Amino acid sequence: MKGSLGYYRFILFWLVLVSTQVSAESFKWLQQPSAQNSGDVERIYYYDDAIYAVGRTGCIDADCSGLLAKYTLGGEILWRRDFKLYADTEAFDITVDEHGVFVVGRSAEGPSSRSRAFVAQYTHDGNAGWQYTNEVDSHSAWTITHDSKGLYVTSEYNFDGGIQLLSHLDFDGNLVWTTQVASVFVYRAIAADNKIYLSNGNKMSVFSTDGTALYEFPFDRIEEMVYDNGFFYCISRDTVFKIDELGNTVWEQTFFKKVRHTRIVDITLGKNGIWVAGFTNHTPEPDVGKENGIRLVEYNLRGQFKNDWFLPDAGTPIPSSVVFNNGNLYLGGTDFHGDTGFVAQTSELDLLQAQVRSLSDADGDGYQDLVVLSNDLGSGRVLANVKSIGSTTGLDHQIQFTTALRPVDFAITPDLNANLSPELAVVSAFDGTVEVRDSLSGALISAVPFDTRFLPSKLRVLPDENTNGTPELAVLETHQSKSRVQIEIRDSVTTALIAKIPFNPTFNPKDFTLLQDINGDSISDFALLSTSPESQFSKLEIRDKGGVLIKNVWLGDTYDSSQIIPLPPTLDSQASSATEVAVLQAKLNGAGVRVAIADPLAGNVVRTIGFNESFDSITARAIADVDGNGAPELAVFGKSTLDGQNKVEIRDSLSGELIGNLWNWKSLTPMDITVIPDVNGNSEPEIGIFSGEAADNDPEDFDFTVLIKDTLTGQKLDQIDIHL
Repeated sequence: MKGSLGYYRFILFWLVLVSTQVSAESFKWLQQPSAQNSGDVERIYYYDDAIYAVGRTGCIDADCSGLLAKYTLGGEILWRRDFKLYADTEAFDITVDEHGVFVVGRSAEGPSSRSRAFVAQYTHDGNAGWQYTNEVDSHSAWTITHDSKGLYVTSEYNFDGGIQLLSHLDFDGNLVWTTQVASVFVYRAIAADNKIYLSNGNKMSVFSTDGTALYEFPFDRIEEMVYDNGFFYCISRDTVFKIDELGNTVWEQTFFKKVRHTRIVDITLGKNGIWVAGFTNHTPEPDVGKENGIRLVEYNLRGQFKNDWFLPDAGTPIPSSVVFNNGNLYLGGTDFHGDTGFVAQTSELDLLQAQVRSLSDADGDGYQDLVVLSNDLGSGRVLANVKSIGSTTGLDHQIQFTTALRPVDFAITPDLNANLSPELAVVSAFDGTVEVRDSLSGALISAVPFDTRFLPSKLRVLPDENTNGTPELAVLETHQSKSRVQIEIRDSVTTALIAKIPFNPTFNPKDFTLLQDINGDSISDFALLSTSPESQFSKLEIRDKGGVLIKNVWLGDTYDSSQIIPLPPTLDSQASSATEVAVLQAKLNGAGVRVAIADPLAGNVVRTIGFNESFDSITARAIADVDGNGAPELAVFGKSTLDGQNKVEIRDSLSGELIGNLWNWKSLTPMDITVIPDVNGNSEPEIGIFSGEAADNDPEDFDFTVLIKDTLTGQKLDQIDIHL
């Protein structure tokens, strides 16, 4: 846990004080390197396909041993070392490179003795190397970082409370220099670009690698930080923010303000973004129906929310450290009782944030209906809120899915149980199951099992393939080893396996769609959208149901592709094909947003439709023809990078002409859109603009809202607020 030792002890005292065991249910693997009820894990570190953990263990009457352990990425322990320099010993931080494993902490000769800061070196095989103890009266070493010149260690000086030491050691343990830092505490040290950056809680201090103080700037809230390409991504107790090297704020986001008893503990760089780890503990003021658990939240490098993963469990541990590698997140920390350390792994999945879907007229009362699927941020429950549009007496109920579900995608299926209403289907990352429930009663219709060796990412509903009168469910899956990618198809009611279609695993799968027959065998084919892991090259990989490659349609190398937008057949003679596929694309630097329209028959991109490049694209949908030229329209939902406004921009898919902008409230967090059949009688479809509560809003106002607007006129037709 971050902060001074006293602050750490206070947090543990504040947490639930009952005997609970760490549960591995929420993790791919979970190990406890410290002895039961006698230690914790302070920090973990990734290096060379291994996870290193440090902390304390064997604590009896304030007499502990330092803990150092090494794990494979699969959770197998390679070695563990319990060590003492004097008597009572604790390790607080770690760094690893080709020179070895370096640990810092404190050690004392006895309960009444003053502790001393130390640095200890181990080989990658766990053999003890040199040890360094500060010659001056330095009582605890808190952080360590390194560059090519050696190690940089911060420690508390002489129990002074206002002076810290920054010391530079070479890789052989020799002291090069030491300088004093005016600070109550140093939370994190980072060596980058021939400088040492120290986050001191209320300021950032910057030193050269020869110990010269260069400059400092006030910044009141930095507790943890990571560095990337000239910028710092930082956390405080409840805020995530990005600053440059001079302290200028680039963006700032509040972390779960509306979820009580939640705080952040660590941050790590992910793939094209950052992950923030935190926890929720309702025990001091119990909230009915609310659960304790770990929170993992992903933002892109611009601060835009991407994913939220809540791991609910009464015995779920409290994270203190998080690292990312190759699509996986590794956590270190302590159980809720505060005395058993853990190391665990979970996967960086594209977990479903709240989404909205149209149900058309689900109950036949003449009013259009919609459904919002969400995770209750306070309890981790997966909820479907069904609402009528324009009616005060229509549908208004909530359906709860299995609590252990970890949703990654959501789809609407036709009626399966003969009550004439559509069904709700959610695919789980927890076990690969697709749970199908009736949209009116919430009754479980089927639980369709998919291959548990694969991680699901996308769910689609397909027409009946096995002639039993019910649609099929298709899931895009990646093997846990990332060596295989496939689309698995099963019957939505009988759960029978219909097909497994393999695709090229060397590209990263993003989305897929069913195509009309491409190769002339009178059987529908499949298009997989995927991107190169080394560049921005993206393609549509076209295969038949048997897995035979038909062709690759290349989409260019200057835009990142994120989503397929299936288009209905066009009616205009200028359209090149009735099998066109639209793909949402954006430049990673934000300098362009477009939709590329490809013709799988011709094998190339036939046109591109440009959108306002000052808006970060979130999602897109196709709309039936509005302007009368026979071609469908494209609706792209985005948030302005300039002033935070968000809107749905609608353009013709054939000409690219602007149809209109549907503006949403600037204060809300844009999340999703859905196309709704005509509500106001002008024969044009409507758009449901789905947003989350803004940080500045009253938490009691609403959790989500759907703004219903006419596609052609932009008129507001209804506003549906949803309270969890």
